[in-house]
Amino acid sequence: MRHVEETLLLLSQQNISDDDKVKLEALAKGVDWGVVCKLAKVHKIESLIYNNLRNNNLLNILPANIESKLKAKYYQVSIRNSQFKELAENISALCPDSKILLVKGSALIFDFYKDLGARYLADVDIMVPKSDRDYVWKQLTSGNWNDDNWPGLKSKAHNILNDANYKTMHYLYYGKAENSQFVDIHWKFYVGDGADTAAEYAFNKAVCVKDNMYVHSNEMQVVHLCTNNYLDYREGGVMYLRNLCDINEFILSRSIDWSEVDSILQIGGTQSVIREAVIHSLNIIKSLFNTPIPSKYKENVFNGIEISPISLLHLPVTKLKKNAMQSFIGNIKALGKPSLVCLYVFKEIFPDGRWLKGMYPDSHAPLLSYWSYMVRRHLLHKNIRYKG
Repeated sequence: MRHVEETLLLLSQQNISDDDKVKLEALAKGVDWGVVCKLAKVHKIESLIYNNLRNNNLLNILPANIESKLKAKYYQVSIRNSQFKELAENISALCPDSKILLVKGSALIFDFYKDLGARYLADVDIMVPKSDRDYVWKQLTSGNWNDDNWPGLKSKAHNILNDANYKTMHYLYYGKAENSQFVDIHWKFYVGDGADTAAEYAFNKAVCVKDNMYVHSNEMQVVHLCTNNYLDYREGGVMYLRNLCDINEFILSRSIDWSEVDSILQIGGTQSVIREAVIHSLNIIKSLFNTPIPSKYKENVFNGIEISPISLLHLPVTKLKKNAMQSFIGNIKALGKPSLVCLYVFKEIFPDGRWLKGMYPDSHAPLLSYWSYMVRRHLLHKNIRYKG
């Protein structure tokens, strides 16, 4: 299995050195390519591997059936990503009065990866200024975009809690729901101290790529990619090589002002999610690829665990989710005004249909079902969601 992991890590790098080419050619003769492909699929880098081998003139090391399989995946991703690029341009055209900041993989296929098939994308991710959220949502839903979940303008209390607890609208989809492309509309890239300030900073530093479409500055891109990787890990205990390869290749290829990265991290404070995210992600990359990172970020983030493509799938994790009392107190603090606090406390216990629809827009919201959910979720600690 060690040979499988070593092979996968070498294949996942865009620029394969002459020494590593020799290693790969030797490993290729004895490695189990079926297992390599299975692990690549889990890590969402099948198309990246094909692209890297092709660009480094190493396709000849693959068995014919494996080459055919990876090639098919590469062209499948290429076609899908070309559609995503068109969708992003469609979003931009429908919202001429807003900055459309492409983020995560959507930014990378526009402004980083030269080959559309190199990076697997699940959907389109954009960030818009908080003040433009309703405008963007209305513009898209008046075009060919559909939305089964987002209820539009909600009560003042709901809007305040939405701003405090979330960073993304419900998705919109283009076409029929069962066979469509999705867009996630973000107004910030994490939830926590300094999140709104960091988002404003991102827009001020953004770089235009076309019309009203923008991407992050190099430094903000590093922070956002690390944050996305870290939050995915905190949700599921998994770090995907797809995300780690993005970060690794970006910091190897672009000029990064690390003092500027430090300035961004200071926005969130010394204990912020974004600081943890950058430290964890950079140290994992150093461990996997031996990529140099600034000494001020070096830490032993997973003490006693050997970092490898397999161990990345089973990392220890402390969930970010708050318990019921923490969420309740946090919501009271976010609401601020005594009148809104009193309304919130009363409605959480005795909600009417309109209130429930505001909290759970995709449900039918019957009252008895809601009370049953509250007891099971918060008193019996069942890991369930309210479905109405």
